[in-house]
Amino acid sequence: MSYVRKKIIRGRAYYYEVESVWEDGRSKQKVLRYLGTADKLVRRAEPATARAAEVSVEESVHYGSVAALHAMASEVNLAPMVGRVIPKGGGPDIGKLFETMVINRCLEPVSRHRLPGWYEVTALPRLLELPSDQVTDDVLYRALGYFTDDRISRIQQALWRTLREKGADAGRVFYDLTSTYFEGHAVAMARHGYSRDHRGDKVQINLAVAVNRQGFPITHKVLEGNIADVATVQEANETLRDKFLVKDAVIVLDRGLMSDQNREALRAANTPYIAGVRMDPSLQRFVASRPTSGFVQASPEDPRYFVQDASHRGRRLVVVWNKEKQRDDYEWRMNALARADGELGKVRDRSGSASLRTKTQVLAKARSVLKKHDVAAFLTLSVNARGPPRLSWRRDASKLRWEARWDGRFAIETNTSLPAAEVFWAYHERDVVEKFLQSMKSIVELRPVYVYKETHVKAHVFVCVTSVLLLQLLRDKLKEAGIPLSAVRALERLDSVMEVAVKRGEELLRVLSRRGEDQMRLLAIAGAASAL
Repeated sequence: MSYVRKKIIRGRAYYYEVESVWEDGRSKQKVLRYLGTADKLVRRAEPATARAAEVSVEESVHYGSVAALHAMASEVNLAPMVGRVIPKGGGPDIGKLFETMVINRCLEPVSRHRLPGWYEVTALPRLLELPSDQVTDDVLYRALGYFTDDRISRIQQALWRTLREKGADAGRVFYDLTSTYFEGHAVAMARHGYSRDHRGDKVQINLAVAVNRQGFPITHKVLEGNIADVATVQEANETLRDKFLVKDAVIVLDRGLMSDQNREALRAANTPYIAGVRMDPSLQRFVASRPTSGFVQASPEDPRYFVQDASHRGRRLVVVWNKEKQRDDYEWRMNALARADGELGKVRDRSGSASLRTKTQVLAKARSVLKKHDVAAFLTLSVNARGPPRLSWRRDASKLRWEARWDGRFAIETNTSLPAAEVFWAYHERDVVEKFLQSMKSIVELRPVYVYKETHVKAHVFVCVTSVLLLQLLRDKLKEAGIPLSAVRALERLDSVMEVAVKRGEELLRVLSRRGEDQMRLLAIAGAASAL
């Protein structure tokens, strides 16, 4: 974090924004920007009435980025909403503590132990009217303990109602899961399971999330680490229908979430769904057999995609043909075969050497080449029956022709009456939930998790989910204003806007140390320009 340093030069005070950096084993001060003399800072606030008087800079805190996010939180009434659901006698307001943790995850995610130090050098103590001496690590840890499952659900429902009142789309719901692992085994609900982080050696929890088309979270749930994805769909659907009242929404699922049981449950609940389909051999043959003449372009603006309505085993399918992917799939396979040919040639030339003396050794090495390039289905290996081992191989032309028939094709299942093109584009939009989960991990840093009680873990996840909500709200405002910036990039630009408290006699003035035209526009778009 940066702070203000006063430097006396020839008897006059000059102010700089500096930060401590570690270089060559020593702590040094790095000057970020020159703020000016105290009287100049005063003139920024009152250019027409500035009077000669003794002035001093009391503090300099980060303003721009935290003010923008505070405006987003205020737009959905976050702190008061949390306070209503979680009444608490005495001590700091629980809603303001929650908002503090949420904003921190958006900007500089730190542990609750380090968060008070971050808080006191921001403008949040003034914006939230919550003094920094009331925000301690013990207070923050105790605050997490108030977020029970029921209270989290009630806050989510209130947030969703607010978003709906502001026009949030409720026509489609995108549902998916991710996992996050732990160092150690202290979390009771953490289990070994399918790890999307490729850390099967670690225990983990699963996180299920449902978002709308704009990427706003509707609901989420923290689950045991060993639960199967398909086992979560029916409960999620019931929660969405009964608690969040999205009964008419089309739920969009990835193919890993569909099963016969889920299909029947969704149909029994009269839930419209669009889902990917696992390509078993029967379905591969069906998809490959669809005549190209039956496909129609999904959109005149995008020439890559073609769709075709079909019925397979009593289920409505939309078969999709991506011409660009068809070409890419074919080229990838041919390149993989060429690479395998080259490496197999080296194995053949080394046959009979010390490491490849026997036929068994030669075949084992050749099979490892096929596995490496994923071409075992298309090449047949053989070694001569007599004499020194000699490797040979051939391509299976019939299998290659068959594989090429369904390059670039896949199927989507639905029980809706939507046109085939609309079904495809709805499924195509499912990356909105994938991006949400990616933001959870890469921006607000869901992991590492510094808490280990189950209630604290769930509260930490809720903080992260709400942080992404604030980022999505800011993103939408930037988009509406025609600003080609992501929320993260806009916050980076605003981070250099500092609030400087200047004291002149008994009078305390607050000014912005740097407020370029683009920064003031970003603050105005966020609704934070008048927060000083």
